[in-house]
Amino acid sequence: MATPYDDDDDDIGEAESIVRPWMVTRGRTRSDLPVEALVVATDKGQRSRDQLGSEYRAIVGICDAPMGVAEISARLKLPLGTARVLIQDLVDNELVSVPTANSGDPDIAFLERLIDGVKRS
Repeated sequence: MATPYDDDDDDIGEAESIVRPWMVTRGRTRSDLPVEALVVATDKGQRSRDQLGSEYRAIVGICDAPMGVAEISARLKLPLGTARVLIQDLVDNELVSVPTANSGDPDIAFLERLIDGVKRS
C-alpha cells in the first residue's frame, strides 16, 4: 500500500506530464471506492496536511465539508481513476473518511427529487 506521506513526484517535468497520473498512483489503477461516495477530511488529515504529498494535500484541503469523488476529480483536474486511488490511500490511512448512511432503506422521495433534478439539467 502506498502512503500519502511520500512526495517524490513534485519535480516531474512538463514533458513527463503524459504519464503523470500513472506515476502519481505508482501504477495502481484499482479502487473499490464508489464514484458517488462523499469524502470528508478527518482531524488527523487536517493536522497532517503539511506532511502530505501535493495531490494528497490538495484532496484533504478541499474536503473540509463532504465532497463527492467525482467533484474532487474535476476540481483537481485529475482523471477519475487516479482520484479514486489517491482517495483510497487517504481512507486507508484515516486521513479522510467516507461516511455511510446507517439506514438500509433508500429514501424514495429523495431519489425521485434527484431524478427530477437530473432530468431538468
